[in-house]
Amino acid sequence: MPSNLLRALVQGPDSGTDEQVSTASVDGLRSIWRPDAPVAVVMDFIGIGLNQYDELMSSLDLARGGSGLPGCLFHWATSTPEGVRATEVWRNLKLFDFFLREEVLPTVSALRVPDPELSVYAVHHFLTEGRLGFVET
Repeated sequence: MPSNLLRALVQGPDSGTDEQVSTASVDGLRSIWRPDAPVAVVMDFIGIGLNQYDELMSSLDLARGGSGLPGCLFHWATSTPEGVRATEVWRNLKLFDFFLREEVLPTVSALRVPDPELSVYAVHHFLTEGRLGFVET
């Protein structure tokens, strides 16, 4: 991974302030929060459109509405004026780092898509889907 690829915006759980961290590896972020804590990741793919993004997802064997990569709790993407923004919540930093290096970046390179700009956040709280028992579907 290029040394300037990961730029993580890290908010300490009690600090109320943001700290910009640039590192060649996710290893430098492990000291900031618990290794088993969930993380949110924002990936900005500058200069691509939704069709290229869909091709990337297809190359990763990820179908719209289907399952994500192991450890990815949630994923959504949208078009932005600059390109495409994908937002994810991961079970922990180690899983995100593994799949970024082993699956996502090699596929990005093979498709000749620019490397995403990354922001990584410590997650204080997240929710999962609630029961639909009170609503007719």
